[in-house]
Parts: sequence; C-alpha cells; structure tokens
Amino acid sequence: MSNEFPLAIPSDLLRIHLIAGIVTDPRFLQVYHTHLDSKYFASREEQWLVDVALEHYAAYTAAPGHSVIRMELDRQQTTGEIDAPLAENIERLLTAIPTIPRPEDKHLRDYTFKQTGDFLRKEAIILAAQYVLDDVKKGRADRIVRLMEDAVSVGKTDDRQMYRLFADAEKWLMELEDTEKTVTPTAIPALDNVLNGGARPGELMLWMAPTNYGKSHGLIWVGKVAALVGRRVLHLTLEMPLRQVMARYAAGVTNIESNRVWDRWGEVLNKLAREGEMYAGDVIVEQFAPRGLSVSFIRQMLDEYSGRGEPIDFLVVDYGDILRPAQRLEKTYLEQGRIFEDLRGVGVDYNIPIWSAVQSGRQGHSKDEMDASDVGESYDKAKIADFICTMVQNAEQRVNGEMTLSPIKARTGKAGGKVYVNVDWRTSTIQEIDPAFEPDDDYFRN
Repeated sequence: MSNEFPLAIPSDLLRIHLIAGIVTDPRFLQVYHTHLDSKYFASREEQWLVDVALEHYAAYTAAPGHSVIRMELDRQQTTGEIDAPLAENIERLLTAIPTIPRPEDKHLRDYTFKQTGDFLRKEAIILAAQYVLDDVKKGRADRIVRLMEDAVSVGKTDDRQMYRLFADAEKWLMELEDTEKTVTPTAIPALDNVLNGGARPGELMLWMAPTNYGKSHGLIWVGKVAALVGRRVLHLTLEMPLRQVMARYAAGVTNIESNRVWDRWGEVLNKLAREGEMYAGDVIVEQFAPRGLSVSFIRQMLDEYSGRGEPIDFLVVDYGDILRPAQRLEKTYLEQGRIFEDLRGVGVDYNIPIWSAVQSGRQGHSKDEMDASDVGESYDKAKIADFICTMVQNAEQRVNGEMTLSPIKARTGKAGGKVYVNVDWRTSTIQEIDPAFEPDDDYFRN
C-alpha cells in the first residue's frame, strides 16, 4: 500500500489543507476517521497531529481544533514524550493552518476532500481484494460482496440535501441569497428577463438551431459576457479549431472581425491588453476531437483546475451532441439523453452553470418557429435542460443580419414569446433590437 497521499497539486499547499481538515473540520473526520492513519503521512509532525486529532475524535466525536492540539502539545513537552525540535515543527505546521476556514480556500478544501476519498477508497479496495482471494476459495460470496461494497463506498457521502421550511429558514434563505449573487446574465435583456437575471449554478442552458445558424457564436457570446462579469470560463470545443475559437473571442472583445485578427495581430494584442483590464474573469479554451471528450473527463478537468487554484465558475460545451457517451447503448437517442443527464449532473455537483447547444431535427430548417419536439435525436434533452432558446433566421433576416430567438423552456422563469436581435457573426455579437420584450403569459415551464 502507498505510504503517503499522492495528490496532484503543490505538496506544501495541499498538506496544509489536508491537515486543516483533520484538525478543524468535523465533517472531514466524520467521513474519513475510520480510514485515516498517520502512516500515510511523511513527516513526524504530520503524523503526530493526525494521531492526536484521530484520538480526540474517537473520544469526543469532534474536531480538536487549535486549542486542544496546543494543550496536548504542551502536555507532551512537559512529560518529555516529544523533544523540542519536533514541538517547534508541530507549532510551525499548526500556525500555518487557518483557525477559521477562509472563503477563498473553499475550492482547495473541496479538492482535498475529494482527493482524500479517492486515495483511501483505492487503499480499501486493495486491502479488500486480499481477503477476496481467500473468500473465493472458500465460497463466501456474501462476504465478498460486502467487502467490495464497503471498500468502494469509502469517502462517499449522502448527496441528499434537506431543509426544514421554518426551522431552517435562515440557512436556506442565505443559500438562496448566495445563489442569486452568482447569477450570470446573457446581456440580452429579454432573455435575462425570462431567466430572472440569467443562468444559475447547477443549471443546463441550451441554444437550439439547425446546422450553420450560429449556435457556436451564441456560446462564445455567453462565454464572453460571463468573463466580463467576473467568471472564470472553461470553453470546450469539439468541432471548431482552437485558433478559430480564440479568434472569435478576441473579435468579440476588440470589435475586430475574427477573419482579420491574424493580419491585425498587433492591434488585437494592444486592445486585448487594454480591454482585459475591464474583464474581472477570463476564458480558458480547450480543444477535443468530436466524440473525443466524455462527461467523466470533464469532471476530471474541473478537479484539475480546482487543484491548480483556478476553479471554473462557468462551463461552455460546444457542443453536447458530439460528446462521447459513457457507455454504448442500444439506441442513439438513449445515449444522447444519458449524456445530457450526466452533463447537467456536472453543473449540480460543481455548482456552476453550463451552456451548450443541440441540433434541431431536419424539419428545423424549414420552420419559422420551433418547439421542444424539434430537438434532434432525443427528446430527453428537452426534458433534462433548464433552459432552451431556439435560433431561427429566415432569408430576409439572414440578409439583414437579424435573427429571432425564442425561449421555449425556462424552468426558473417564464418561457414563450420572441426576441428579435441583430447578429454580427464577424464579431460573434448578439444585440437585442427591441428591449421592451414581454413573455407570453400562456407559456409556463416548471
């Protein structure tokens, strides 16, 4: 078995958060205390802190905190159980641990919690496997199942959330307030009106249109706006080359047409430096081949960014229809439904909004209006998404650089109606023509 945690961010930084969890976080200890062991830690001071914390939790079902640790440190120094150099190293390590968790460290604490679970789970599976070999020979099928179930459940917590309407009113209202503070607008006033402000963490938002109607431009628009309001955006492109996506983002920021970015690169560079000061966030773009990216790998990427101290606030996937399914199913529509269900689960688990796109069926090319039945491949996409906005453009609108957007589903708002916009795909820009939009009263989606 491994003798220390093999975690993928700078060891000094992670060590502090790992020890902080053991010393100060009762939830961390509740989940891991039966599986943690000081033998997994490299230094004597770490081993000492872990042993003291685990002994305290076993006796009192509580995290010891700094004061209890220091009392025990003083006691053992007085009795001569530890020497002065070790005591100094313990005190130095303890001083580095925040007494009260800092909000800015949340992503590292969450990452540490998850990585600890992954490590201890693997160790438990390896240990269980040693017993399984013997149990197979003795025909103990029930014991084998129990051993493996226990091993794979290490570090797994109950994902259910529960609040009491009256008794927990302050808690859930504060959480609701925090959520509203992280709403990300589209900067298209009528759509933001439908969405009660914009996209919320945990929501899956979709553009729907036929081929070559601007879905990718729409995704770049919402990604740019998200960066402008302070989000760290991860844009995953599965169809368009990375350089083209970067050029479109640059065009949107600098107002220089994307096909001119390369021959005006000096001007673009200066404008990006100047305009970048206005943007509180940033955009990270990664390219994959069609069907070359799965939802499970998206989760891994989000963990890696968190581990590097760059937690992602806003995810763009261009686009969901060409993600790789987790497993091959008998029917394509079943695979597609499962992909979007898993994608929405990423938003919920990582508490971020996700924007993606879906292709409409063939009939979408000849329609002036579309509804949820026009979603290509699988109607399950429409059932799973929190928001769907169609993009329709007749011949006259195409000539005039106009488009009709129709919010056909809005789980947290009021759907229906039409939004008329000017579009300039040279700079991936969408501007509303008539901001005095009112959704139709007969359209409600719950």
